[in-house]
Amino acid sequence: MNRSLYHLLTWGSTAAVTLLLIAMWINLYIIHSSGNVVQIDRNTIISKNIVDAAGITALIIVIIGVVTRIRKKNVAIMVQEIMQEIRNYESKAANGGGKAAINWPAVKTVLRVGIYEVLLLGKLGRCEDFQQWLSHFMIMWGFIGLGITTTLDAIVNFDAVPLPLLHPVRILGNVSGIIFMAGLTLAITRRLFSPDVFSTTTKSDWAFLIAMYGTGATGFLVQWYADLANYLGTAVSYIIHLIFVAVLLVTAPWTKFIHALWRPSWIIYSRLLALRGK
Repeated sequence: MNRSLYHLLTWGSTAAVTLLLIAMWINLYIIHSSGNVVQIDRNTIISKNIVDAAGITALIIVIIGVVTRIRKKNVAIMVQEIMQEIRNYESKAANGGGKAAINWPAVKTVLRVGIYEVLLLGKLGRCEDFQQWLSHFMIMWGFIGLGITTTLDAIVNFDAVPLPLLHPVRILGNVSGIIFMAGLTLAITRRLFSPDVFSTTTKSDWAFLIAMYGTGATGFLVQWYADLANYLGTAVSYIIHLIFVAVLLVTAPWTKFIHALWRPSWIIYSRLLALRGK
């Protein structure tokens, strides 16, 4: 494919999705400003207690799955290796087998690489090009923002009642969601329109991307229909959204979701080995 056409399709699709979601939010703001909108309470569709119970169950499954795979070494998450580097075993040997000291240079390396390089700069390994790096960076921070939004909503909105459109929690959720969807759109279109990337994308990759995209898209649809007081649209999109969330979480330990843990741990561990001159 012509390079110019490739960039037009990938960047154009990403921009179109971003602008569409922003336009939807602005449209809702205009409608809300009239003061005649009564938002749909999602508790009338599915009880908050049921949603919370399902969410906690899914989270437990995720934790058990991840811990099991780490302990069995089914995935290369370097948790134990990083902890061994943090504990200074050379110091232990020098002290005649006494209690190992903390390797503070290693701790500083973990913090610097984990916070500065991985989180702030999005260095999740050697990317093929700028598009791959940007898609990873936006998906990561969009997901983090959505996670923070969910946590804050559980704290400040315990009864899960409809929040005003300009509530800080909703603003954070919308901004994070737009970043998340933009990153996913770029990742998907890059795979669709680049023959080289398409040929190396597995069925598991597609399933994971579709699950995340479906989760994000239905989340925006729930907001749209609920704020327009469309009960049927809210109910259908909310149920589908919860299904996508459940599938995404329950399958996380066995999909590319685990990639989000493996990549940073490997980068941190490789830096620790370099620190020791290995």
